[in-house]
Amino acid sequence: MPRHRTRGEASLEERVARLSAILEEQRRELDELRRILPHTDGSPSRRDLLRLAGAAVAGAAGSVALQAIPVSAANGGAMTLGQANDANATTDLHPTTATPASPLLHIDASAASNNAVALMVAGANNANAAVLQGSGTGSGLSASSNLGNAVSGQAGGGATSNGVAGTAGAGVTSYGIVGTAGAGLSSVGVVGNAGPGNASAGVVGNAGGALSSAGVVGAASVGYGVFGQAASGIDMIAGGNGRLAQVPFSLGGAGAPNMTPGAGVLEMLREDDGSIWASRALAGAPIGTFQAAWKRLNAVRVDALDGTGNPFVAARVLDTRNGTGSGAHVGPLLGGQSFDFGPFTGIPSDAVGLFGNLTAVASDGAGNPAPTFAIPGWLALTPGGVAAPVSNVNYGGPVNAVPNFFMVGFGTGSNAGKLRIQNGGNTKVHVLLDVFGILQ
Repeated sequence: MPRHRTRGEASLEERVARLSAILEEQRRELDELRRILPHTDGSPSRRDLLRLAGAAVAGAAGSVALQAIPVSAANGGAMTLGQANDANATTDLHPTTATPASPLLHIDASAASNNAVALMVAGANNANAAVLQGSGTGSGLSASSNLGNAVSGQAGGGATSNGVAGTAGAGVTSYGIVGTAGAGLSSVGVVGNAGPGNASAGVVGNAGGALSSAGVVGAASVGYGVFGQAASGIDMIAGGNGRLAQVPFSLGGAGAPNMTPGAGVLEMLREDDGSIWASRALAGAPIGTFQAAWKRLNAVRVDALDGTGNPFVAARVLDTRNGTGSGAHVGPLLGGQSFDFGPFTGIPSDAVGLFGNLTAVASDGAGNPAPTFAIPGWLALTPGGVAAPVSNVNYGGPVNAVPNFFMVGFGTGSNAGKLRIQNGGNTKVHVLLDVFGILQ
């Protein structure tokens, strides 16, 4: 049976064939030189030149036998990685079971010009330019740069082209794109410059179905987690239904956030009791420090509390003549008496105050409504637990009732959701409290 060539023999024959081709080319060049050079005494003969060429080839062959030939390829040529390159085959780089090199593939452009691009991958139409995927605790892509961009993604002019697209998996804390900025004064983790397309985006992150998955996450210990800047457009926008969510910052009921906001920026925080706080600033600098540097944002609400948008229906929350209302007080307030009452039925727990009418009604000595006030006096309406010698209603004269508009906040602590009414006169008086809307 004929013996088949081994793989090593075939490879050796291929090398010998290549060397023979090189030698034949050298012979042709020597013949050309022999034809051109003048035949003078001392000039090399064709045999001498062939002898020199043969020695050079033999030396090269010996060098090949002694050491491996480094892989090299002409610009535009194919680089062979263990087997012949094929357009239908994927070129893979696999580390051995020994300790692999880190990084596995290193492209160093530090010695090139300042404008050099270390790696550029171009994709065809509707194709991915590059897919980088890491498993376990590794990273699909890790890039660092001193002054240039570690990763730069530029969207084309297509209607929906994306500079960088990151799709988070279904993991509980998976992320589409994670960019960690260095300690530089203006370093940025992820930068995406959108093209002029109608719906182009610099950075797009599609989150998975997990509750805490996120398309784009920016985490910063001191700087900015996510920063958006537009020359004339909108810095940041919430598409779809416009929802914005904020993780609770601190426990509610403790007042303003106990931290000083940054200089030159507007900061807004939501505490988990639903209160919204904005930084107080003058010419970019915070007014005060810690809690004093914040102000609470409240709204006057005159719509129905069920959110339907219908008008708020005025309600009488206190009537001492018949004991109506929350925390009912049956009978008139005595001269100099204070009365804390609330919380109020039908008022949301996150309300911070009420506005409406406070009315003083004349009473006789037995506590029954009277046609006139016996003597002049006043009523004060304040937050629960707060005593203040200021009047909201001054009563007296030949009338049986005196109303006045009020707007007042609730008390805090054990008096949360409560108001206080103080009778500053030296006579009995009935009190009515009608609510037209809430502060929330």
